[in-house]
Amino acid sequence: MVVTISGASGAGKTTIEKILLKRLANAEVVVSITERKRRGNDNPDEYKYVSKLWFRFLDKSGAFLWTVNIHGNWYGTLKSSVKKALKKYDKISLMILVPDRVKNLWDYAREKVLEELVISFYILSPSPEILRKRLEVRGDSELEITKRIKDCEKWDAEALASDLSYIFIRNDDRVEIAVEDIVDVITSGMKDQLF
Repeated sequence: MVVTISGASGAGKTTIEKILLKRLANAEVVVSITERKRRGNDNPDEYKYVSKLWFRFLDKSGAFLWTVNIHGNWYGTLKSSVKKALKKYDKISLMILVPDRVKNLWDYAREKVLEELVISFYILSPSPEILRKRLEVRGDSELEITKRIKDCEKWDAEALASDLSYIFIRNDDRVEIAVEDIVDVITSGMKDQLF
């Protein structure tokens, strides 16, 4: 089963993923490739960090199912990684994805007739005040924070209006509640797959 987590900056995607990895014994991360530098809050094994040159080589060779540029940094997901994740019926493969790539994943899963193995969550942004605090703690500059708050409002509006099969989760102040909601959906989804 592949579980995607999407949402704008500061919505808590990485924190939620970290907690899910601890709570769910059969959870693992689908590794993405990035040319950006490691951040202190990155999950272990979430990314493989490569040079810009190596990233371009992988891209040109067709190794990626998709790539995306977020705030000036390139990220890519290998076709082979997604293929493996969709075939692991006894594992929960977690992916943090931007909304456009969620659509790519769903299209790929439908093509392989495996869409019943994908669950997509969208973490709605907290209030601008909470979001500002989270981005400040993360070390973002005032200019980045202002831009990201605007981006968050835009991404949330687009997600709510999209035709993607999102399950919307709010993560305002208590991440434990958001995680519990996600775990409930995942475990009921896994039971549906088994029976």
